[in-house]
Amino acid sequence: SSDLMEIGLKKLHENEWQIHIGYCKIRLDHFSTELLDITLQHALSLENGMQHSTLESYVKLGLRITNLNDLHLQKTLRSVSHVDLLNLMLTAKNDDFNAKISRNLGVNLAKQLDADLKKAEDPDRELAKDSIRRIVETTYNHESQGEIEFINDAATQYI
Repeated sequence: SSDLMEIGLKKLHENEWQIHIGYCKIRLDHFSTELLDITLQHALSLENGMQHSTLESYVKLGLRITNLNDLHLQKTLRSVSHVDLLNLMLTAKNDDFNAKISRNLGVNLAKQLDADLKKAEDPDRELAKDSIRRIVETTYNHESQGEIEFINDAATQYI
């Protein structure tokens, strides 16, 4: 007998996934599915003596909003709180991300965010994860409503 347990994943709707773990079936929203993936990666890394940061995985999910075109990014940015966006930017420390966000905010909001980035302290891990979760859930909600669409450069082909 094998010690491995198989896990299956099936997309039911835009924001609903079914996870098969052994004989068990669980329905999860998109973010919870991503969270399960992060948890499994973390466990696998630890089992193999490697390090894994769940916060870094959250940041990768948050940075995914850069895979939106400018119009969809602007729509998303209008739906997320200034504080959550600031916490993601402080945690990610990614100049390209910050520049893209600034380009897609109004001039006054971009100036305010830039000023806040210079004076704000980095949020603690749990606060950062909460902020990123809210941003990611907002984007998944917009996506499931068909209001925005992520661009996947690897899957996009031009004829």
